Amino acid sequence: MKPDQILYITSQGWSCLSNGRFHSITPWADVEGTTLVVIDLAESEVGVQSCKGKFDYASAQIEKVVRSSGSIEGPLQIFIHKYIRHAESTEALYTAIPLDAWQKLQAWSNSQKDHCFLIPLAGVLAPDTNLGEVQLTRGKSQLYAVAITESKIYFAVAATLSADAGDLLTRAKALLIQLKALGLSSAALKGRWGAVLSNDIELDRELVKKLNESDILDAKLLKHDLFTDAGGLTVSSYLQPALDSAGTKVMQTNWLRRLAWLCESQSMRIAAIVATFAIGLGSLGLFVQTMASNESQKSLQLTRELENLKARQAEANSVSVSSLDSDTSNFVKQLGFAASNDPVLMLATLRKVADSSVRIQRLQLTKPDQASKPIFRVDGVVIDGSNATLGRFISQLRAQGWQAESVAPSDSSLGAFAYMLKPLATVKAN
Repeated sequence: MKPDQILYITSQGWSCLSNGRFHSITPWADVEGTTLVVIDLAESEVGVQSCKGKFDYASAQIEKVVRSSGSIEGPLQIFIHKYIRHAESTEALYTAIPLDAWQKLQAWSNSQKDHCFLIPLAGVLAPDTNLGEVQLTRGKSQLYAVAITESKIYFAVAATLSADAGDLLTRAKALLIQLKALGLSSAALKGRWGAVLSNDIELDRELVKKLNESDILDAKLLKHDLFTDAGGLTVSSYLQPALDSAGTKVMQTNWLRRLAWLCESQSMRIAAIVATFAIGLGSLGLFVQTMASNESQKSLQLTRELENLKARQAEANSVSVSSLDSDTSNFVKQLGFAASNDPVLMLATLRKVADSSVRIQRLQLTKPDQASKPIFRVDGVVIDGSNATLGRFISQLRAQGWQAESVAPSDSSLGAFAYMLKPLATVKAN
C-alpha cells in the first residue's frame, strides 16, 4: 500500500511529498492520511561497526562506541538496519539518534490519527537485492556509499558542501576509492545512484553518465518520482520506489502496527478473494455438506482420543516422584527446575518492569559457585543514573516474585547495575 504522503525530516526543515506535489510543512504539525516519515538528522550518526559475540549484544556495543567517540552526547537510540553474522562477531550497519530527539519524534508519530511510521534514512541505503553492487545516495547534506556482500558490509560517507556537479563527482569517486581500500572487489564494479530530494534531476543523470565514462563504476540511475511545488519548481525523489522495495521491516514500530498496515495494503485483494469464494459457495453446497459430515466423524474420533489422553494424564499425575527410579526422578527434577527458570518468561518479566528509563543489556543463567544451583543474572543501565528509578525497578521485580541481590556490574558507565535474581519463595526458604 502506498502512503498518502512521505515526509522527509532533516535538521533544516520538514518536506512533504504527496500526489505529485511538494511543499514544506511546519515541524510537529499534525498530518492527514497515512504517512511514512524518513529521518535524516544532522545530529544522528550512520556507520558500520564490528561487534564481538552474539547479535543480541550488538546494540549495546554500538552505543558504547558512539558515546566513547563523543560524536553524540547523552543517551542514544540505536537502530540496526543490516547485519552479517560471523562465527564470533556481527557486522552491522546502524543509525544512532539522540534518545530525546527520537522519543519526541515517536510521541508525535503516535499522536497522529492514521498510520504514521518513522524510518531512518539508512534503512533504505542498501536494498537486500544486488549483492556486491554499490548504492550511492545523495541526502540533504551527505553522500552515502554502501555495498553488501555475503561476508562484509562496505560503507563510506562524505559531506556535500554544494550541489555543484564537479564537487559531487569528486566526492563520489573518493567514496568508491574508500570502498575499494576496504576490500571491495573492483572488477566490473556496478552501482546505482539515487537522490533523496533533488532540485535538478538532470544533474543526477549527468553524474551517472560521468561515473560511467570514468570507468570507475558501471552506474545506473534509480527510478525517481517527480513532484512540483506551488511555484512550479520540479523536484525528484527516489524515496517512494526505495520504500516500496524495502517493505515494512524498515518501519521502526511494533509488529502489531506493521500487521495492521499489511492488512490494509492487501484489503482489495482479500475482498476479491472473498467475493470469488462467495460466488462459488452456491454450487459447492452439497460438497460442503458432505465435508461437514466427515469432519463431524473426525471430531467424534478426536473426542475419544482426548478422553483417553486425559485418563493417561490422571494416571501420570497420581505417580509420586519418590516411587520412581533414581534416573527418572532426577529427570523429573530437572524438568521442574527448567519450568521455574525459563529465560523466555524472565525476559518477558524484565520487559514488563523496565520502562524507557532502564535499558537491559544482558540476561544470563549462571552459577555463583560450583555448589550452587544456576540463577539469573541481569545487567543494565539506568539512563538518567537516578537511584529513585533503580529503586522502582527493584520494587517492581519484587512485585513479580523476584529478589534482587546486587553484584559488581561489568559496565563502569554511570547508572550501570547488576543483580542476581532469586525467586522469593527460594529466598524465604533459605
